[in-house]
Amino acid sequence: MEDIALFLNFARVIEINRHIEILLLSNDCVIVPGFGGFMAHYVDARKDEADGSFLPPIRSIGFNPKVTVNDSILAQSYVDSYDISYPEACKRVDEDVEKLKERISTDGYYEFNGIGTVCVNAEGNYEFTPCKAGILTPELYGLDSFGMKTLDELRGMAAKPWTVVNTERQVADADSADVNDIDDYDKRHTQRVIALWRNVAVACIAAILFLLIPSPLVNSAQMAGNNIDFRLLNRVMPHEMTMGRQNVENAIKSCSQVAKQVDNQKNEAISSSNTLKVETKTEARFSIVVASRVSKTNAEAYVAELTRRGFKDARVNERGHVKVVMGSFPTHEEAMNYLRKLRANQEFSGAWVVEL
Repeated sequence: MEDIALFLNFARVIEINRHIEILLLSNDCVIVPGFGGFMAHYVDARKDEADGSFLPPIRSIGFNPKVTVNDSILAQSYVDSYDISYPEACKRVDEDVEKLKERISTDGYYEFNGIGTVCVNAEGNYEFTPCKAGILTPELYGLDSFGMKTLDELRGMAAKPWTVVNTERQVADADSADVNDIDDYDKRHTQRVIALWRNVAVACIAAILFLLIPSPLVNSAQMAGNNIDFRLLNRVMPHEMTMGRQNVENAIKSCSQVAKQVDNQKNEAISSSNTLKVETKTEARFSIVVASRVSKTNAEAYVAELTRRGFKDARVNERGHVKVVMGSFPTHEEAMNYLRKLRANQEFSGAWVVEL
């Protein structure tokens, strides 16, 4: 029976120890009513003068046996853990504190896990020795000490003369002693070389992709308003740029069957109003782009062929970049009417209106 009673007392002491340890994770002060208060304080990172190492910041813990007034933190922890009322929790805390005092009185000390040790001195008072590593703190978890040489030590290393090995015996001893260091250095060197070449390969791939992927055409606000299908523009432009004049001429010949018809429709649209005729001659602002971003030589060949096929108003425009345009219209609406007729021919399906 005595063994069972001792076991139960030990379990009650461990229980209150666990509550205090958990509460100190988020509180800087936990008061154990009738026993004392545990208070945590932050210690900045510091240098250990004994070995020159730098120690990380910690939360150290202190104990004051005179702080015994109940602040409800420990009792509230009991309420949350065991789902009991506050008066019942206070009663249970008092019982566990009495078990703790009995344990210290019997053994002369008690070690709180992760906190420190409380013992009784010759005068019968409590003395506390905190845990050297400090209490567990989530935001400081994983920080470790590190060493750093002083400037004087580095200067001394730089000024230290190299030792010259004169005998074969000394050379053999040095080789046998440093063979592991050499192997480690070779491994690290190989890893650095591999990492370097990997970075170079990534940079080369990025550069190749940048050169191969064409940038999107940037058109004016009017072009955006026309709902241009940019894929259709590639049917006009890439062949002229990459395959030369012969392909341009072949593409032009394919539209010869509808050239006269489109020209007649254009003339009808312009002649529908005498007022529009006058404005076209004096205030022409809009034209139709049928080829863009081509070389000047190809553009001139394209204009010559279009003129020969009946498109008398085809011309080269070099404003901004070289392009081939057709027609001159005073208003955007007239230009759009003409563009719709041109787009009936698949060859001009990628044309658009531009304001000159």
